Amino acid sequence: MITISKALKNFFQPYRSKSRLIALLLSLVFVTACSSGADQTSDSKSATTRVFELFGGETHVYEDIKSPFVLMNYWASWCKPCVKEIPELNRLNNNPNTAVYAYNFDRLMGDKLKAEADRFKLALPMMLNEPAPLFSEETPSALPATLVVNTQTGEQRWLMGAQTEQEILAQLGL
Repeated sequence: MITISKALKNFFQPYRSKSRLIALLLSLVFVTACSSGADQTSDSKSATTRVFELFGGETHVYEDIKSPFVLMNYWASWCKPCVKEIPELNRLNNNPNTAVYAYNFDRLMGDKLKAEADRFKLALPMMLNEPAPLFSEETPSALPATLVVNTQTGEQRWLMGAQTEQEILAQLGL
């Protein structure tokens, strides 16, 4: 029967010199540190909270939204179809099955954003942080664009071009 001390002695036999033993121990420490760091990274990614920073200082946590669908619309004042769909999106936001947010494609802030929103009677919560990266999506290259997320299934899709309230409800199956 081999004792633990004999087993360890046999294991470390090739590493008799102190430098080899130190190199082995440092390698083990490094591997352990890397693997535990990877675990922490994946845990923090799965626990990532999506926070919508809104004009006026308010925040909404995506995971706390009760509506089955969240729509995040990219718009700009120079985009005629964007301006045309604003009343449709305002009405859609009153539907209990949808939570609609607006994001200004030109990244306007402060008084400039408020002036544009007032000018077009935009009554939606206005996001200051871009929504697409929150959902691992790319920024749309054309407007208008609306990112739709099903809060129950996690399914994501883009609606491109101007939409009416009825068209969006039909596409959502509502």
